[in-house]
Amino acid sequence: MGQVDAETATIAVMGATGGGKTTFINLVSGSSLKTSDGLRSCTETVAATDPFLIDGRKVVLVDTPGFDDTTKTDSDVLKLIAQFLTSSYQSGHKLTGLLFFHRISDFRM
Repeated sequence: MGQVDAETATIAVMGATGGGKTTFINLVSGSSLKTSDGLRSCTETVAATDPFLIDGRKVVLVDTPGFDDTTKTDSDVLKLIAQFLTSSYQSGHKLTGLLFFHRISDFRM
């Protein structure tokens, strides 16, 4: 997670596969995380961006595999996220917030 300190806001981005999580992260942070324009899942592991500034505050966005993944169960996805968050917390990096994305084509959530 690059140079992260206590003042850095760490925000997890979660949601269904195909909801635009990684595309959003790349747009906001200037990152170039791998995205897919097909029907198959692309994000396989939890990955954090390098810190970037928003209104003078350092922010790190955490990209996560999507729920309803084409290769992993939702339980597998939750385990990956939990492992990352546990490791981050043990290193002194606390989660500041969470963004939950859902596909625009979903009728209900």
